[in-house]
Amino acid sequence: MTPSLWKIWLLTALTALFLPGITAGAAPIDRKPAQLTCLNLLTNSNMETNTGWVFGPSPAPGGYSLDRFVSPVRSARLGILTGPNVNSFSSMRQTVIVPAVDQLRLRLAVYQLSQPLDPSDEQEIRILDPVTNGTLRQVWSAAGNDATWKTLQFDLSDFLGQTITLYINVRNNGSGGVTAMYVDDVVLEACSAAAPTPTPTSPIATDTPTPTPAVVTATPTPTPVVVTATPTPIVVTNTPTPTPFIVTATPTPTPFIV
Repeated sequence: MTPSLWKIWLLTALTALFLPGITAGAAPIDRKPAQLTCLNLLTNSNMETNTGWVFGPSPAPGGYSLDRFVSPVRSARLGILTGPNVNSFSSMRQTVIVPAVDQLRLRLAVYQLSQPLDPSDEQEIRILDPVTNGTLRQVWSAAGNDATWKTLQFDLSDFLGQTITLYINVRNNGSGGVTAMYVDDVVLEACSAAAPTPTPTSPIATDTPTPTPAVVTATPTPTPVVVTATPTPIVVTNTPTPTPFIVTATPTPTPFIV
């Protein structure tokens, strides 16, 4: 083996040892994170119709409002803005069937008010059992007076494959400040991961040995041997025509007359 071929063989062996799965001329695969395809499970997410949401009976019931909104022109209002401070729950809810996919996530916009700020009141989001109305998880709880729209996001993937009730509520305790909240653009997305598309990256180049040209020697074309048959002469002799026998009649002797 020539020195040049020996170096090429060694480089190829080291590449196979330290970079398993990558061969000369093969492009390694760079797999991107799976893309998600999502479906919103909620009806009337933007509060523009009177469908989907159920507002609970209360001394301070919630409802739809034109006062503040994210899009297009309405939101939902919960809690007490004016009037007496009463002990009350002001809620909205919607029950959904969650498919057994890959991810469940909640996103919504809230506008918190509490005047004067009362930490004994509560603005909250819960997941309820639709049969018993028992709390499966308190997703978020606050007593804020931000007076500006902000977006909240939560991963609810532990409820995949279940039927749940999304419950949004403002509780006033009847004393101190009055607390309220506007809610808009509520989206509960069930997401499935699509198969990632492999993106080939540039291959790792290795020296390709220059093949030594093969020396081809011409094989002489044999000269065909022409064999001519020497005919054996045939000697033909004329067969003599047999001479016919001439038969002569034997004369009948003349009897002697005595």
